[in-house]
Amino acid sequence: MEIWKLYPRFDFTYFLIGDPNQGDIVTIYNKSNKSVVIKYFSIEKNNKNISLGNEADFNIIAIKSHDYFNIRNK
Repeated sequence: MEIWKLYPRFDFTYFLIGDPNQGDIVTIYNKSNKSVVIKYFSIEKNNKNISLGNEADFNIIAIKSHDYFNIRNK
């Protein structure tokens, strides 16, 4: 078996709303046949981190097989 087949696969999409009163949306789609857990993530634009709020507010993200998770910046 080829080892690359064991790694999770993802697709990402984004929707930039452009309204400061509403958050932009990044969607993570788990293309893998197994559930995944994401313990840390950050989003960058023009080599600068985009604030997603207080890091202590984040929970671990669990995404089931062939499911998705939306991230909204504030």
